[in-house]
Amino acid sequence: MKQFRLDNYQSAVLGSRMAKARVTSVSAPFLYAQGGIFARIVDAPADKAMAGGFTVVGDDGTIRDEIDRLKVISTVAEALRWARLYGGACIVPVVADNKSLSDPLDYGSLDKIAELRVYHIDQVSVSGSLYSDATKPNFGQPEFYQISTTGGSFIVHESRLIPLPGDPMPQDTKTRRIYWQGRDAVTRGYKAVLEWEEARCRTKAIMERKQQAVFSMKGLGELISADLEEQVQQRINAVDSVRNILNTVAVDAEDGFNIIDLGLGGLTDVIGKFEQVVSAETGIPITVLFGESAKGLNATGEGDLRIYHELVEAERLRRAQPALERLISLIVAQSGIPGEPAENWRIEWPPLYTPTAREAAEMEKLAADTLAVEMATLDKVVGMGAVSEGQALTYLQSQRLFGLSGEVGSKEKAAEYAAAT
Repeated sequence: MKQFRLDNYQSAVLGSRMAKARVTSVSAPFLYAQGGIFARIVDAPADKAMAGGFTVVGDDGTIRDEIDRLKVISTVAEALRWARLYGGACIVPVVADNKSLSDPLDYGSLDKIAELRVYHIDQVSVSGSLYSDATKPNFGQPEFYQISTTGGSFIVHESRLIPLPGDPMPQDTKTRRIYWQGRDAVTRGYKAVLEWEEARCRTKAIMERKQQAVFSMKGLGELISADLEEQVQQRINAVDSVRNILNTVAVDAEDGFNIIDLGLGGLTDVIGKFEQVVSAETGIPITVLFGESAKGLNATGEGDLRIYHELVEAERLRRAQPALERLISLIVAQSGIPGEPAENWRIEWPPLYTPTAREAAEMEKLAADTLAVEMATLDKVVGMGAVSEGQALTYLQSQRLFGLSGEVGSKEKAAEYAAAT
């Protein structure tokens, strides 16, 4: 008897349906360009960080007008995206100062900022040597960068480049001479997303095969050994096509045809576990990535949002704020803009979470109740003689309660204030 071969069996059963598996490698930017979860991992924290904008305290409107003209908020948001995707990004202001990009930036001759351009770290390389004076803050940093784009390349002096670093990584693991090179925020997250997508595909295949048909064919092994794979395939196709059309199967008396029903229990939990891995690798809650509500008894998702807000706050303070401070210092140094920008200013961020009207009312009630207890306690200790009325007034002034100001400090002023009120 001819030997039974596995490839003959596959040829007989599968026929032309045999397909070769293809393995392809894709880069993070290509996956990001597909959108969906891949893009959300990069975009969500960057957009959340800049969605509410920021306030320049001390500005009379001149700096804000320049921020709007230069599209600073959208520019920094874009730079945050590429810093997360590539492990670093930079902003290059194009300024009118009668010098080339390779010359050091002179704040004194800065007339006006024309525009802001964003580049990711893969477009940036070091040109020339590094600063070698170990007594200076810029020791070990490049003096010149080369930026390469599809339209060409150019050299820019380091004073004209505003970096937004990637995630922290050990110095000896950096492969470039760029000090602000860091980890990207997507490598492990994208791997988890690919595994999640594979799990979804396998789940779909299981659902498609929930009812598995089993065709028991008498003499199958002998037919394959006799090189009659084509006849076997014809019989399988005939049974399968009739079942698809009529939902009825007619087989030989010595053959058999059974339907095995496969259970689907636990598939949802399996997919949920993969989603948890994606969330853990990215630091972004499932509610943000997948749009799912928190599950479980008394689950509110507040803990997840708190962790997410800490991630966004880090994006603001570690990446965005240093870049914004450099940009605003350039805006203030401009001589060719109307108005006089404030010299003393600071950046103030809005809260990441805006409470609802009900939550705001509850917080106000809680604050009022706390104040009532505090005042009752203060009145009690004054009545006991533990503190004097003057000391109590000083305390109220230090807390700026009831409109009291710390300026009323002396006994004379306290008496005048008391008489006036």
